[in-house]
Amino acid sequence: MKIFIDTNIFFNNWMLKGAHFQLLSRYVANTGYQLIIPDVVKREVENKFSVELEKIKIEIRNLESKVGTFTQSNLVIDVGQLSNGSYDFEKILISYFPGSEIIKFDGVNNEILVEKAILGKRPFRENEKGYRDAVIWHSLIDYIANKKIADEIVLLTNNSSDFFIKDGDGFQLHKDLLEDLKILGIENKFTIHNSLKSFVAANVNEELHSFSHNDADEIVEKYGEGIEEHFEYISVGYMNNLSIDEIENIYSLSGLNCKALSFFKSSNFEFWEGTEDPDISNLYKIVDHKLAFEYSFNLRRCTIGFTLNTSDYMANKKDIDGQFYNAEVGKINTKVFHYPRTYFVASGVLNLIDGDVEQVSIDEVYMR
Repeated sequence: MKIFIDTNIFFNNWMLKGAHFQLLSRYVANTGYQLIIPDVVKREVENKFSVELEKIKIEIRNLESKVGTFTQSNLVIDVGQLSNGSYDFEKILISYFPGSEIIKFDGVNNEILVEKAILGKRPFRENEKGYRDAVIWHSLIDYIANKKIADEIVLLTNNSSDFFIKDGDGFQLHKDLLEDLKILGIENKFTIHNSLKSFVAANVNEELHSFSHNDADEIVEKYGEGIEEHFEYISVGYMNNLSIDEIENIYSLSGLNCKALSFFKSSNFEFWEGTEDPDISNLYKIVDHKLAFEYSFNLRRCTIGFTLNTSDYMANKKDIDGQFYNAEVGKINTKVFHYPRTYFVASGVLNLIDGDVEQVSIDEVYMR
């Protein structure tokens, strides 16, 4: 089995220490399967890390200033622990997944990409969007064809609009991609998962991989309140760190109308009550005192405020007002609001000695 992981799976798991990555590392080591990562993905992850790191530094400076108004001395946070720009994704990947291979894209035929862009064939979309995804896809299938790979290919990506379509409870490749496989004579089995969580649930066998479930009720009784508070805090930060494109993807996967989102410039997420229906499940023992676990919950009374140009709002007022509410119209910018119930599927590592929740990851978000 060759396991391909798209860029979006690595976001917010820069050091690959998240619960599901730890489980995947054990799984790959026990089975001898191989991770294959396109060079484009490697570069994207490194670039995204640098962008997010700069955001964190700005947030720290803002926090220092804000807290300083409550004290007689300046608050100084040591940012020396943060990376100085030497983030090496490939080195980190190999440390957890020895034998992984980075697939180069220098052999990708640009004439094919140009033709697909003009015709709007996937992974390209309207207005020729999707170049990066097309390079990733063609570097992958060229690798399979040139090296005569016969293994099953597992794709881990939540990029639903470019690679796959819903097929019952699962997914299948888009017909344009199936056509690419036919042209190259590729007959490998392709299995698609839209999250690392989904792959782990389908493949990690507790007995084979020496994981053991613990009594979830006991865990909830002892650590549930702390876990709940931790994920409330993390989820707000996660939502406020999403780009408009990423929010648009959540709306689309949730079956919500996302047409108007293309006009929005920024967003702000808040919730006003608390957690509902928290559930701790699928506990796996990593080491004697640490458990990887999955956690699902939803937040009540959520508000997402979107900002857009007032000119765009006035030109598309009917469509925007049909889904968003309480427009605050200004001379330059307008703000509109949405009030969804927001559902999260997350994961983390619980330290049984001190009760700390470590390596937290938000794995899925959907809205109603």
